Amino acid sequence: MSELEEPSRRPGVADAGPVSFAIFSLARAHRGFAGELLRDFGLHPGQELLLMQLLDRDGQTQSELLEPSGSTTRRSRSRCGACRRRGC
Repeated sequence: MSELEEPSRRPGVADAGPVSFAIFSLARAHRGFAGELLRDFGLHPGQELLLMQLLDRDGQTQSELLEPSGSTTRRSRSRCGACRRRGC
């Protein structure tokens, strides 16, 4: 039993919205499992979405891939060899 499924750790409002809470719990578990699989490739959860965008349409600029807050993600992906920067 996970820590959120234990009655003492589960929020009281979860009983009012059991389907919503189940979806939340599933999403959290999926993110953890996906994180373990992605770690083998030197990636973090969320970076696989950028790789899928590049697979769908290669050659996008950094600004096309992400809004400005994604510079850390771009740097870490560049370091692990998942993508590379090139001049205009």
